[in-house]
Amino acid sequence: MTINRRYDVVVIGAGLAGVVAAAAAAGAGAKVGVVSRGPGNLALWSGLVSGPMQEEPARRPAGASDRAVGFFLRHSQAAGLPYRSGRQARLPGDTFHILAPSGRPVRARLAPETMAPGDVRSFTGGRTLLLVGFTELADYPAAFIAARARAQAGLAVEARSLSLGTAAGRGSPVRVARLFDAQSWFAAFLDSAGRLLRAELSRATTAAVAVPPVLGVLRASENLARLTAAWGRPVFELPALPPSIPGSRFWTFWRHRLETTQGVRLHLGRTVISFAARDGRCLRVTDDAADAYEASAFVLATGGVAGGGLTVSPTAFLDAVQGQTSGTSTAVGVEEKDRGLIAEPIFGLPTAGPLPAGPDERPGSDPRRAWRCWGVKVGTNGASSTLANVFVAGWELGGRVGTPSEVAGPDALLSIETGWRAGIRAARCAAATEPDRGETEEEDGR
Repeated sequence: MTINRRYDVVVIGAGLAGVVAAAAAAGAGAKVGVVSRGPGNLALWSGLVSGPMQEEPARRPAGASDRAVGFFLRHSQAAGLPYRSGRQARLPGDTFHILAPSGRPVRARLAPETMAPGDVRSFTGGRTLLLVGFTELADYPAAFIAARARAQAGLAVEARSLSLGTAAGRGSPVRVARLFDAQSWFAAFLDSAGRLLRAELSRATTAAVAVPPVLGVLRASENLARLTAAWGRPVFELPALPPSIPGSRFWTFWRHRLETTQGVRLHLGRTVISFAARDGRCLRVTDDAADAYEASAFVLATGGVAGGGLTVSPTAFLDAVQGQTSGTSTAVGVEEKDRGLIAEPIFGLPTAGPLPAGPDERPGSDPRRAWRCWGVKVGTNGASSTLANVFVAGWELGGRVGTPSEVAGPDALLSIETGWRAGIRAARCAAATEPDRGETEEEDGR
């Protein structure tokens, strides 16, 4: 039986951009529904928020970065999953330098509370980082990560591996995180790990302890605080590899706040397959179960090429290279004839982006990076040029393009900024307020 639902704003997609858009729209007073197959690429997310904070006229109105980040930080805190910014921590360049599982520090603008104490610049002057791995977690080999950190970053790092016992099974991150959520098991771990690490923790030079990002889905912050108190040193998690427990945490905590506090309705396991429009405005979308969702405004946040939000022609790469070689396309744009290479499958919105470079181009023009930067074309107000009430957010917009050698793929900061802005604009559109005039301080969903 077909079900027709009515909302002020319908968000299509529940990845990072989608949930931020839903939170922003609901915070601005809209009745919001979210339709999605699942939590998007959150299961692949490291948990860190990276990306440049510079202003770009077409995509970043003055101050948009700061207001979007402020909204994200407040909402995360209210959801019970605090994030910290490099600016709050007064770090050079407003960025964290967090040790990654590769052994190299990675830069981030925002970090979850469980990773924020891990800025590697604090481990200097004879201060040592103790890296504790878990035998059952093959993706986080402590000795290997420590060796690479010493060789590549010049860090003073010691490694120690602990076994989590038979309860960890084959070491699935999800299973291990569930163990840490079990209070009785964690109490036993806290006792045994303290005894096994007594020698390392007793050294005055040990500045902090790093562990894999599996301290639980529900109790990570509580467990981190207990470890820090028991070990007498700051304890932090490394950034995650897929499958991401920090990504699962984010989804769990933000979903709970969206549903219980903000009244957002999530329709999961659904794929939007069609739409109806009139006079240049979308009236409703329909999912694969034939259920319809009517709204005054829509946010499209289904991801880019990698996330399936854009579909690629089987011959796209060859066609694009041939077109560029023959002079029919440019490095940072497409001609009308090339639009079919990468398509937006729900609304048929026009797309654009940097084309793959020839084999003799510089590494910065790597075609694999170019495809990640392709996105839906939008106006300066973030709405589609063909459907005035459909706003686009996240990786669907593609990456940042400077010169052909300065192609950069989409990042988490872009998802937060554009998700926040799309949610605010969609709520404003649904309320039939005055035409877009750019964000103001009071338009942050508070």
